[in-house]
Amino acid sequence: MSFPNDQKNQKMLTLIFVETELETIPLSIQQHSQVKAYAEKRRRPAAHLILDATYHYHSMRKLPDWKRRGRPDIIHRCLLLALDSWANHQGLLDIYIHTRNDEIIHVDPLVRLPKHYHRFLGLFEQLFEQKTISSESTTFLSIEKQTLDSFVKTFSQPSFLLSEQGKPCRLIDFFHEKIHSHCIIGIGAFPHGDFQKANRYFDECLSVGSISYSASTVTAKALFSFEESFEHKTDV
Repeated sequence: MSFPNDQKNQKMLTLIFVETELETIPLSIQQHSQVKAYAEKRRRPAAHLILDATYHYHSMRKLPDWKRRGRPDIIHRCLLLALDSWANHQGLLDIYIHTRNDEIIHVDPLVRLPKHYHRFLGLFEQLFEQKTISSESTTFLSIEKQTLDSFVKTFSQPSFLLSEQGKPCRLIDFFHEKIHSHCIIGIGAFPHGDFQKANRYFDECLSVGSISYSASTVTAKALFSFEESFEHKTDV
């Protein structure tokens, strides 16, 4: 895995998508009729497939915290926004994903993420099974077991979590103030409710509004504000 480079001389943005509802189908429901039918249709073992509430709703109902789980579509939308951004095309973006089961995924800026959702599922199922997706020269995706707490501590720069419960903040002003800084921003990638543990691990929580925004909207706000903080921003 490529770990955070905290020594860059230029202004950078690291996005950490936290508490992402991304996981393979738990062992406890792999024999459920709905899961078995889905696995047969996909022609893959259930243990190698990603949990998705669209397809596994009835089988999920006995899982702890089931109403929050099985939402890989959320991180799919967020990643498409981030990878297609001006900041990413300029080489100013690092992206990491923290999963439900305390894994950290590094997303290389050069990865060509499938826009089609089912192909995205297939790619990440391959990642969970093989641990890396790579070419001869580049590792596009990699996954390792690591807690969010220990991962955030690998950064020497202060880290900020975007949360409704945080200090009110205009992100454009925030990024202007961090003109020469490597900015570490956490964004929740779950469907509803509050953070379970992530707010304990970041140095400060910031609020971007008084209402509850979707993860993709918060991602878009963070990217736009970061990009607008460059005085001489040009199109790619």
